[in-house]
Amino acid sequence: MIRQVVPVLAGLTAATMAQAADLAVKAPPAAAPSWTGVYIGATLGGAWADRDLSLVGNDVPAANRLAANTSFPGNQPVVAPGVSARSLTGGLEAGFDVQASAAVVAGFVADVSLMSLEGSGAGTNALLPPSFTQTLTVDQKVDWWGTLRARLGWLATENLLLYATGGLAYGHVERSAAYRFDGPAAILGGGPAGVSYLCAAPGQACFSGSASSVELGFTAGAGGELRLTRQWSLKAEYLYVSLGRSAVDSVAVAVFNAGDRPSSFNADFGRTDFQVARGGAVYRF
Repeated sequence: MIRQVVPVLAGLTAATMAQAADLAVKAPPAAAPSWTGVYIGATLGGAWADRDLSLVGNDVPAANRLAANTSFPGNQPVVAPGVSARSLTGGLEAGFDVQASAAVVAGFVADVSLMSLEGSGAGTNALLPPSFTQTLTVDQKVDWWGTLRARLGWLATENLLLYATGGLAYGHVERSAAYRFDGPAAILGGGPAGVSYLCAAPGQACFSGSASSVELGFTAGAGGELRLTRQWSLKAEYLYVSLGRSAVDSVAVAVFNAGDRPSSFNADFGRTDFQVARGGAVYRF
């Protein structure tokens, strides 16, 4: 009897030890990587903008010229053309996130990007038909821009962050406007004593102006970031950017009476707003 029990006990002991060995080898599942920390990244995408232009005379001669308040038969008001622009944009970013809970991530991000978002427009219409016309040309360009934003996100999975973002935006804006008198050789001028303009045809700009400045505004948008490894992730993002109001004074190149102040008008592009859709790669430290 004893001889029969001993092998059974030995077998049970061996099986128990094997199970214990298996349990010791199995490690607990790895914890999900935290989103807390500093990161840097690069972005590339496209930007687009469409806007209307408004014209305002800064004095009586310019106001009359823009509104066609003259005795010329068939004279039409100066056309204010719209401006449309498309451009690639790319740059660098840096930020910091804090994973506040299992599903919430909050942080800040700063970025700066280059672009060539330039839109030009031209409007030609009748001044004294059929021989004489008038043309207004305008141009606006944003060559670099950046943001300083807050970011609040929700973890759809442990590796996919969906977020909303918004904050300060800034950018460098250039703009210009010019008016010319087209047709056979002729002289066009006007203005009471003290302020006037003088235009010579054909095709010479008689009002001209340009300006550039760094404009401040705001931005808002949303995006998603997919974590591929503990350090690397890919992102996609949409931003609406609205910078400050952009305008330029176009001043008469020559005056009708010696000693007069040059007449001028204001070309107002409104707020310099544009939209951006871009992707990027992010490295987390």
